[in-house]
Amino acid sequence: MNELLGRARAQDAAGRAWYRLRQGDRSALTELIRLAKDGNPQAQLYIGYLLDNGEFVAQDSKAAAAYFTAAAPHNPIAKYDLGLLYMLGRGVPQDEKRALQLFTESHKESNLEYAGVRLAQHFLKEKNWNEAWRFGESAANLGNSFGFFTLGLISFQRRDYRTAANWLSKAAQAGDKNAPRYLTQLYATAAFPEANPVISGMWKIIDDVMNGRSASPGVGGVAGLSVEDVATARSLARDWLGNHGRPQKLQYSKTIYEPPSRSH
Repeated sequence: MNELLGRARAQDAAGRAWYRLRQGDRSALTELIRLAKDGNPQAQLYIGYLLDNGEFVAQDSKAAAAYFTAAAPHNPIAKYDLGLLYMLGRGVPQDEKRALQLFTESHKESNLEYAGVRLAQHFLKEKNWNEAWRFGESAANLGNSFGFFTLGLISFQRRDYRTAANWLSKAAQAGDKNAPRYLTQLYATAAFPEANPVISGMWKIIDDVMNGRSASPGVGGVAGLSVEDVATARSLARDWLGNHGRPQKLQYSKTIYEPPSRSH
């Protein structure tokens, strides 16, 4: 009990210093560094984040990795951040196996969204659909657009087209840029009961706009559609883009100091 109380007090001290620093009180940086060097895991996470991102201090990912390493046994976010540095080879030698181990531990300890996404990405690449689904579903339950996409892509690969349409639509609405490409294919697939060439054309136009290949839904045509159908597809795409398609502001190459917020 005394150990738990001690950790709580140490975390509170780091949190207060962090808050002051984020409010512009640069003297709090000295306090955070002192706490980190004294072994405070929360302060070590904060200092590692500052060093890796070059905020308030000179950018130094090698030093950041040392702080994340010290904090990782006690802090699942620091464990994720350390895994990210190993995955990218930033400040440490690139080591995918070590990164995946850290992501797995972080996710197990805290259900951290970013760790789930990284693991889903890995298992998608390996075509291990069961594990990709497990981690994608975990991220989707937190409202993550890549989680939605993962479930949609796996359903598409399994030819469960109605389920694929549901998840891919959610992914696109949440701003995932990959989903419209698969929705274009899905609505052109004869085995999909709701197949519709105009809707396929709509998603093709949305795909072009969301991925920067077209400035607006009014530019370009869609192969295989009549002039009238192209006009309908453009109109539908314009309406859809007016209400959806704004990407989630999640930066998976950036270390973090707290779980993502859905307030943006």
